[in-house]
Amino acid sequence: MHHFRQNRNRYGTHLAIVFFIAILATGLIAAEEAEKDWQPPLPMPDDFDWLQLNSGEWLKGEIIAMYDEDLEFDSDELDMLTLGWGDIQQIRSGGTMQVGFLDDVIATGKLFVDGDTVRVMGEEDQSFSRSDLLTITAGAPKEINYWAGKFTLGANVREGNTEQTATPSRTSPAGGPSVWALVIR
Repeated sequence: MHHFRQNRNRYGTHLAIVFFIAILATGLIAAEEAEKDWQPPLPMPDDFDWLQLNSGEWLKGEIIAMYDEDLEFDSDELDMLTLGWGDIQQIRSGGTMQVGFLDDVIATGKLFVDGDTVRVMGEEDQSFSRSDLLTITAGAPKEINYWAGKFTLGANVREGNTEQTATPSRTSPAGGPSVWALVIR
């Protein structure tokens, strides 16, 4: 009888250990799955653009543009990044995007890319194949969004036999730098 109780106690102890390991393993697997399945908040974000890389990592920042299979992305933490289009699994834009497709089709709205599907949610909700996507440009279709530049203005005042005031300025339009100087005597 004593031998029977001893075996039963061992059996109960072994069963408890196996049960404990099963619960622990289930918890670890669930935590790992939850980390893999993390998604930015729904509905679509308002403040930032989100990218999910094929590795499952999410990046928060601002989409600048995509052309020729390269996406420019500005992140506060990682600065300006150029990512290969094939490295991106998912995009959720916070702002309006202009998205160009084959056959001169342009759609404007919030952008959602998931796998092989591209969805543009503007005045109408449109879906396209990812293989048809050519370009992404941040912003609504306004003329000002197509231009970039920089203007610098300075002043030099010289005195001597003659007084001269020079006002140099520099502009840097998208085509390249231009320098002008205005000299007043």
